[in-house]
Amino acid sequence: MMPREIFKTIFVLTALSGIVFTAYADDTGRDLYDEFCQRCHGDDKEGVANYKGDLADFVDRMNGNTQNMPDFTDFFYDDEVVALHEYLTQAD
Repeated sequence: MMPREIFKTIFVLTALSGIVFTAYADDTGRDLYDEFCQRCHGDDKEGVANYKGDLADFVDRMNGNTQNMPDFTDFFYDDEVVALHEYLTQAD
């Protein structure tokens, strides 16, 4: 392969991986929310709709460092926490 073709291949693969991750985060985050969060936050994501906190703040909340949430320390895998955060920070 010529250097230009290699660059194009890397660019396409990088772009596709972002699309795949976003789709994964969307589906996984929504599924996790429906299974574990909906019973308290409801269909309309009460209290977390369009969440604007950064990932570190979200991890603190998930680890029970707030009076408003139960402690989910070590309950979710790291990629699931990221997927939930991505789902909650998306505009509906």
